[in-house]
Amino acid sequence: MMTVKRWIKALLITAGVLAILSSQPPRFASALSCSMILSIEMNYEKYDGVILARLMKATRTEDDPPSVQVRVLQSYKGVTDSRLSIRGLPFWGEPSQEGQNYLFFLNKTEAGWEYPICSPLSPQENMTDWELAFLKGKEIPLTEVSESSGRRVWMITGGALCLFGLLGYGAYRYIRRHEKYL
Repeated sequence: MMTVKRWIKALLITAGVLAILSSQPPRFASALSCSMILSIEMNYEKYDGVILARLMKATRTEDDPPSVQVRVLQSYKGVTDSRLSIRGLPFWGEPSQEGQNYLFFLNKTEAGWEYPICSPLSPQENMTDWELAFLKGKEIPLTEVSESSGRRVWMITGGALCLFGLLGYGAYRYIRRHEKYL
């Protein structure tokens, strides 16, 4: 038969063990439903676009959604333009370096290309041989987006404004000179 002291001692030991076990973090916790890491084959099937691109600029303002400007080095699925503006910010506090190459998995929306929250992202130097072998042979030709076409439009617009300004000034001078005859 147990004495009262033994009961108290057993109860304190049990309470201590439970306190220690309950203070340990769980072995697996997931805040997002996408915490499971998928293989490159599954990601390739899941997303609309797969590209290897150089990060040119990441912007985050209070008024606009965050976006990333990239120069596409190689497209493996869906993307044909050589320059993209991607909605969403893939770096979530991780340091991102402009000029570094990343493998992006994207979705196509009505607004354009979007980086989903759960989409994987990896720097080019972290890509495995298995990933490189899987993507080999899936390359898509890119359409070069000319930066000079935007400059050309501004030059034509500026030239037209100058021409109309000169014509207007000439008409003004003509009217002023011949005012007494009109």
